[in-house]
Amino acid sequence: MVQKLAVIDSTITTLAAPLPSADGAESSLKVDGLGALWTRPVQVAAELTLFASAARTTTVNTEVTNTQYRGVIVVFDWTVEAATSTLTLHIEGKSTLGSNWYTMLSSAALTAVGTTVYRVYPGAIASANLIADDWLPPTWRFRVAVGDADSSTYSANAILLP
Repeated sequence: MVQKLAVIDSTITTLAAPLPSADGAESSLKVDGLGALWTRPVQVAAELTLFASAARTTTVNTEVTNTQYRGVIVVFDWTVEAATSTLTLHIEGKSTLGSNWYTMLSSAALTAVGTTVYRVYPGAIASANLIADDWLPPTWRFRVAVGDADSSTYSANAILLP
């Protein structure tokens, strides 16, 4: 028995019924006039360094332009604390209508060295100061605010999620 999957003509045609993928999501498959199958390119996560490891004494931030990702995981690694430093981390979005920044996620005040992970992703189960259910906007930044002028050595990396 042969089942007709698509009507072939001189233009790219969407299949009559979307096919389910292994995870249950629907795939948008297309067939061109010669019968060639077209699929959307698979998007993969990307990694970038927000801050290389260095000693800092003032509030710093790094601005990122987002062209295709829905969320981010930020890994913050605080390795050296000179005295009784306090750091607060922020993931902020920039308004597309102006230059105003808004907070998507703020950490609790950090007072000791260690590694912490922060997540922003649509549909994520929110957890105070660690995970936000939000979309990553076209322009966002990671900001580290200091509570005093003591030196702290840290780094931050981002994993951008499709």
